[in-house]
Amino acid sequence: MADEAPEPIRNIGKVRKFVVGTDFEAYAEQLEFFFVANSVTDAKQKKAVLLTNMPAETYQLTKDLFAPHLLKEGTITYEAIVERLQKQLKPQKSALVARYEFDNRARNAGETASEYVAVLKHLATECKFNETMRLERLRDRLVSGIRDRKMMSELLKLKLEELTFDTAVAKCIATEQSCKDVETMQGGRNSNHTNKESDSVNLLNKPEEQNRNTKAKKGRDASPSPAGPKCYRCHGDHQHKSCPFKNAICHYCKKSGHIRRAYRKRSKETHSFKPPVNHIDDDDDSDSDDYLASLEINKVGNKDNVIWVTPKVEGTPLRMELDTGSAVSVIPYQLYRAKFSHIKLQRSQITLKTYTGEKLYPKGKINCRVSLDGQTRQLDIQVIESPGPALFGCDWLSVINLDWGEIKALKVNQETDNETQGKVNNLLKKYKSVFDDDLGTLKGHQADLKLKENCRPRYCKARQVPYALRPKVEAELTRIEKEGILNKVEHSEWATPIVPVVKRNGSVRICGDFKVSVNPVLIAEQYPLPRIEDIFANLAGGKHFTKLDLRQAYHQMEVTEETRKYLTINTHKGLFQYQRLVFGVTSSPAIGNVPWTRCYRVYLEHNASLTT
Repeated sequence: MADEAPEPIRNIGKVRKFVVGTDFEAYAEQLEFFFVANSVTDAKQKKAVLLTNMPAETYQLTKDLFAPHLLKEGTITYEAIVERLQKQLKPQKSALVARYEFDNRARNAGETASEYVAVLKHLATECKFNETMRLERLRDRLVSGIRDRKMMSELLKLKLEELTFDTAVAKCIATEQSCKDVETMQGGRNSNHTNKESDSVNLLNKPEEQNRNTKAKKGRDASPSPAGPKCYRCHGDHQHKSCPFKNAICHYCKKSGHIRRAYRKRSKETHSFKPPVNHIDDDDDSDSDDYLASLEINKVGNKDNVIWVTPKVEGTPLRMELDTGSAVSVIPYQLYRAKFSHIKLQRSQITLKTYTGEKLYPKGKINCRVSLDGQTRQLDIQVIESPGPALFGCDWLSVINLDWGEIKALKVNQETDNETQGKVNNLLKKYKSVFDDDLGTLKGHQADLKLKENCRPRYCKARQVPYALRPKVEAELTRIEKEGILNKVEHSEWATPIVPVVKRNGSVRICGDFKVSVNPVLIAEQYPLPRIEDIFANLAGGKHFTKLDLRQAYHQMEVTEETRKYLTINTHKGLFQYQRLVFGVTSSPAIGNVPWTRCYRVYLEHNASLTT
């Protein structure tokens, strides 16, 4: 009859509440199986079961999706609610994004082969592969992402046409199971293998090690010592870094990095289950409590030659000492409270050790955005109780490139006494014209270029200048003509094309391409550059140093009337002759160095002056 009440729902299985953030499509599919198992066919009952097992936020979302209609209305069916929520909670993902995620999914540490295969199959469902492509892509991803040397070796032994996806899965599972069988039969101990070449990792405790060896010699006849160290992963006689169960899952505690036998040994023995604290395990990727990596901060007192870097940490400049002996970057707790207390302090899984062997336990670590020289990284920094400067350690150095040329440059102390500073100020006032921004002129000397005998003049046509650069080139020609460096001429037997070079600030430098005109027929003058040892010998005994950089050094020296015709440049605005020495001419360094050496102790255009 139509008025009969629906049969009550039988209790086969259990309906769990939907959890926000999980796959609603899978939840609805499981709910359908529940309805089948309990013979629920009434549409109202299905709707009621679905709505009563929703959390408050999902129920409110459903109401909003169907507003202004009420959920109790008969027109809103169970199927309509499921369809609407699937579209809302699980929007269609782009196939390209899905394939990107599929191609970049590798097997995680501690993940079994079966678990990894299941994840790959799930990711492939949204990639829109056809059946043939799906199986090929699954096989390829499994082979490249399995991250197990033995499994990969077994897979690569097969020919491509023999290696199907199902075959690859079977091979991986069989290899994995064989490793577990070996563990069961041998208990993780390889009695035939001893690491004879292994040395004690407690390198900081050499006196203690010597005493231990002495005692061992005395009692040699009484009881022989073990052949090697106990591996904390499997309790075997080998180094833990080479343990075959490094990535194994313990069947007892379900953690990775050791096996069940070693876990039981740990609980029975009185000593704690962890490796020697002086060892750095580079292969252990887990942050479990079983092993706390021991890192050293080689910091002893204050140094006079401290190198400082100032990165921006979360937008705040932080002055840090560059310490290549520190494995990690650290910051004192007081400095953290003063500048970065708004960043949540996270638990740290490492133990630090000073150069003298003292252990430091960080109060925690912070994950922060670090910016330096245009580089931005998201990095961790350890927070320690000990006072001192913040340290820029090797962990940051590995991902942030520093300008080592600048760091290694000589740091000159710019602090001078009042008497010396007063003398400097008097010199600046007395020779004001020397230090102003105008182009200077070296008096009493003119550069003269010598050409080979019987050489023929070389005239080169002007090269085309890009239209985008023409305004800047014309402006630069006008500027240097006003400064007296260039002089416009109507005709010349010699002509050199120009090359406009764009500077970093967007302006243009005009360079003559003299290698196609004057340089081949020039009698090049030579002048030996001073050695660095000679320069330092000349500076010996000085107390106060300064560096004078000659602005447009070559342009400060005039050239003879005969030389000017050789230095004619050809531009789209006509011919111009250089009135002063110019860059790009082979003899310019030698010609310019002679008069400057008479005036200064000098290395090219940079003059180093001193007073005693």
